[in-house]
Amino acid sequence: MFLQQGTQGGAAPTVGGGTRFGNTLADADLVWVFSSDYVVADIFRVAVGKIIEHWDVAGGQ
Repeated sequence: MFLQQGTQGGAAPTVGGGTRFGNTLADADLVWVFSSDYVVADIFRVAVGKIIEHWDVAGGQ
């Protein structure tokens, strides 16, 4: 299966957060969500419409 790419152009959350989301990728049961503010990615494994695993990846400085 090939990767599907999407973007989310919404404003940052105003309550309790402040990260803007950049690109998203999906392949089979994995979804990658990249931040447009930081060097951070979240990886989710999804089954039957629910997140069943989650990993964070952050770039060091």
